[in-house]
Amino acid sequence: MGRKLLIIGLDGASFVALDPLMQRGAMPTLARLRAEGFSSILLSTLPPVSAPAWSTFITGKNPGKHGVFQFYDVNPWSAHSLGRGQPTYLAVPGVVVNARSITEPKLWDLLGAAGRRVACINLPISYPPEPINGVMITGMLTPPGSRHFTHPPELAAELTHYEIDLHPQEKDFSSPDDHFLQRMQDILRKRARTALELFQREPWDCFIVVFTETDRLQHRYWHHLDPSCQSDHAPELQHRLITIYQELDHYLNEFVRLAGADYDIIILSDHGFGPAAQQRLNFSALARELQLQIASNGLNSAMVRALQRLLPTKRRIYKYLGPITPAGLLERTEARLRDAARRTIKAKLVKLHDYIGGIWINTADHHTGVIEPGTAYDAFRAELIEKLTAMRDPHSGRRLISEIMVREGVYRGHHAANAPDIIFNLDDQYGIDTDTKSAELICQTRQKNQGTHRAEGILIMNGNAIRPGAQISPNGLSGPLPKLEDVTATILYLAGVPLLEDMDGHVIEQAIDPDYLQAYRVHIQSARAPAMSGQPYGWNTDEEEKLIRERLKELGYLE
Repeated sequence: MGRKLLIIGLDGASFVALDPLMQRGAMPTLARLRAEGFSSILLSTLPPVSAPAWSTFITGKNPGKHGVFQFYDVNPWSAHSLGRGQPTYLAVPGVVVNARSITEPKLWDLLGAAGRRVACINLPISYPPEPINGVMITGMLTPPGSRHFTHPPELAAELTHYEIDLHPQEKDFSSPDDHFLQRMQDILRKRARTALELFQREPWDCFIVVFTETDRLQHRYWHHLDPSCQSDHAPELQHRLITIYQELDHYLNEFVRLAGADYDIIILSDHGFGPAAQQRLNFSALARELQLQIASNGLNSAMVRALQRLLPTKRRIYKYLGPITPAGLLERTEARLRDAARRTIKAKLVKLHDYIGGIWINTADHHTGVIEPGTAYDAFRAELIEKLTAMRDPHSGRRLISEIMVREGVYRGHHAANAPDIIFNLDDQYGIDTDTKSAELICQTRQKNQGTHRAEGILIMNGNAIRPGAQISPNGLSGPLPKLEDVTATILYLAGVPLLEDMDGHVIEQAIDPDYLQAYRVHIQSARAPAMSGQPYGWNTDEEEKLIRERLKELGYLE
């Protein structure tokens, strides 16, 4: 039957912040689990953002297969890609994704099909809830106020005081620290107590709970948690932060105590963290440097301007003019405006993350595209890469872009074509600005968030099937750093469930006790048809999607 598993996600957790806390004795449970078991940095997805990262954990596959690249539809040629007041050479985020956007079998599908009982609590990208052999309480991207966030549905009636996240107004940086921290503590307690109560209801085969409070705290207070950052050394604030991490460790200890020797324990994060840069690369200026827009005639320019004025008020225009105009006229006019706008651009820039950009090339195999596939495409992409490579800070001469990748070198699968043709990482000193009015290439803007995501998350494993006292580090075990998809493969292996042959993840053998590895082989089964059709517009109502879009703006994922 395999091992029973307790899986605890600490959203955004990083050894950069946790190591000092463990060293000062603030997180003794986490320190003990790490010292006695296996640990390693865990590599996230590109970009290292919760939506693609947790989707990769859920499927064991890269975004090119499961189809989630960000919190929103990233295809710039969709109906949501133009307008909203943005220049046409900047891609506008499309509809927000949810669990229906994941086009591959999910971890709980595979475990449930093998007869394993699963509990899944607060995992991002799990809304709307779906049937599961066990219980589910959905997490991030659940519409605020929704009472349809559990499976079975009647479980919601028991959770009268449960909260998934802060209210949007409470995330505002104008809210006082005391209020913000108290509310963080309130939600942590409600989540932990609910999860502990459910954990004791039955002997679960796989119990998953994610705590997102670590991510929220680190965005706002990273300078107080990273020893390498200079903070204002407010001792009272630092004490409050440490108290919350201590309380989180207390709940970890409760889970470990209840699990006993029956469970193997996996603690992971979807990504890591680091300081947010104050210097910002102006995307409008970058687009001009890259010459992404075609010099257009007066008529096309006028149509593009008309489109940009139309779309922000589109609903009102359709509401009031629709009844008094010939059928289909507004739709045809909008389509003509979009076509005209598209003919003015050779490529679009998009902000994939705080310091990660992408370029989509407007190829002629799309409607009204302008760059011919084949030789012309290859030459244009090479030209853009050359220009990106040469980009320098006009003030310091520092190279702006540290790494440039092409789509096929990053993503694999039938969704890979939805990724940008070029993906690039900025130097650590820079972030991306898509909203500045400045014409300068580099601008200085004070960031609300002190911290931002990094690729290096955490992985700690402990239990009877886990190699004791092992660590992938310069002074420990050698080998490649594990990736998120490898954790999924390892979970299935330990649970005694075959892996799918088209999974990207591999069992993390450095983490497994050698005797266990020798006794139990890794089994592979043929890949099944996708569990879901994958519908990025699969919200129950437009209002749901609107509420989630506003929440993502509060978190800084949308501008």
